[in-house]
Amino acid sequence: MSSVVQERGVRAPKAFAPPAAQPSQSYWARGWRRFRRDRLAMVSAVIVLLLVLMALGADVISSTVTKHTYYEQSLLYSFEPPFSEGYILGADELGRDVLTRAVYGARVSLSVAGLTVLIALTIGTIIGALAGYYGGLVDATLMRFVDVIISLPGLFVLILISTFFSPSVVVLACVIASLSWTGISRLVRGEVLAVKARDYIDAARAVGATNSRILVKHILPNIVNVMIVWASLSIGGIILTEAALSFLSFGIQPPVPSWGNMLTNSQQYIYHSISLVLIPGFFIFITVLTVNLMGNGLRDALDPHTKQ
Repeated sequence: MSSVVQERGVRAPKAFAPPAAQPSQSYWARGWRRFRRDRLAMVSAVIVLLLVLMALGADVISSTVTKHTYYEQSLLYSFEPPFSEGYILGADELGRDVLTRAVYGARVSLSVAGLTVLIALTIGTIIGALAGYYGGLVDATLMRFVDVIISLPGLFVLILISTFFSPSVVVLACVIASLSWTGISRLVRGEVLAVKARDYIDAARAVGATNSRILVKHILPNIVNVMIVWASLSIGGIILTEAALSFLSFGIQPPVPSWGNMLTNSQQYIYHSISLVLIPGFFIFITVLTVNLMGNGLRDALDPHTKQ
């Protein structure tokens, strides 16, 4: 038969081979693969990483690049323009190097934002998880407390608290976090209500798992994606809040620089040097923009209902 097929020039059919089984990917692997496909989110993540590295390396930049400290003053070089000798981004009204202060301002502003998110995430997750899991009187009491906190005028309360406490990085983060946890508490409550009704939660109860074990081992790991997305999307707003408080002189106090207090006196000298407004404003703008774009990318990548 094979000789006849060869004489007629007809190829023998190949034996059927089933497709190789593809290894299943974990939830986080699929999320990372989808996040990498979002070019805008990836570029934003790289910029955020560079800003964080700049903040962490502020001392190195000060000693090797600018050769100035953030508190060093020289009235002979007041309002020195950008790209002048010895001052890459110019000098402010007191002759302080703007680039050095902007780099240290990144450390302060990002530290406040990161610590605020951590505190608010902890408080909001605990209250939302307890309210959603136990329900009943516990849920009603905690949610009415959340409603009271939401109804408070935020900026007024922040200014009032800041007048009684020294506005260091830790204190300012605690002050902002005291009003920033309500959103995540509602999100966590809704997710816990949905997850606790699933079959594997009933199976965990049937085998004798305690409430604390069910919350920590079975419910919270399934809502961590919501927590990550909320954290990434909240950092931008917290940076703006810190900048507003510092601009109003209720935040970080000079000579310690932050992007907000760098703008405090710049409005008085805008006609002398517009760069005093543009440089810290640009850092605030690019940080908030890239963090929000990265958060949007994380939301699309980690949401199992999103199709790309």
